[in-house]
Amino acid sequence: MNWKRGVTRLWLVASGVWIASVVGLTFWSGHYVLTKPNITIQWGNEQLSYPAGMTEEAVRAALQKHVLDSKCKATGEDLPPLPPGAKLIDCFPLMPAGFILDIPSGWEESARHPPVTYFEELIALSPTLFFPPLLIWFGGLCGLWVVRGFK
Repeated sequence: MNWKRGVTRLWLVASGVWIASVVGLTFWSGHYVLTKPNITIQWGNEQLSYPAGMTEEAVRAALQKHVLDSKCKATGEDLPPLPPGAKLIDCFPLMPAGFILDIPSGWEESARHPPVTYFEELIALSPTLFFPPLLIWFGGLCGLWVVRGFK
């Protein structure tokens, strides 16, 4: 009987079961995506889409630019709300008195907390996946070294 081969195979099987169970239990919830979706903002009849990697500040700046661009092209009745700090001087003749432009809200959470991809979660799980089997492997090697010392 070859104890070394048998214990190595036992370690391989136990490690495989450990890794499969951790990955299975983690991804069982289904809260992960293959790729991050774009940040989509519904603004009246328009649907604006921004890349998933954009920060909240970058999306807000793009929305403000969109407001100013559309404000200059629109007639007085079609104007969307203007963001705080926007310059009305450029399109002042189009603006009715007391008109306020607002950026839509509710999209901020998708920019702050985008869904986690499977790959990102596997990277975060890698210490949990591989540290226990490696610790057992090196513990077994140390135990084997100690037992060989008694021969």
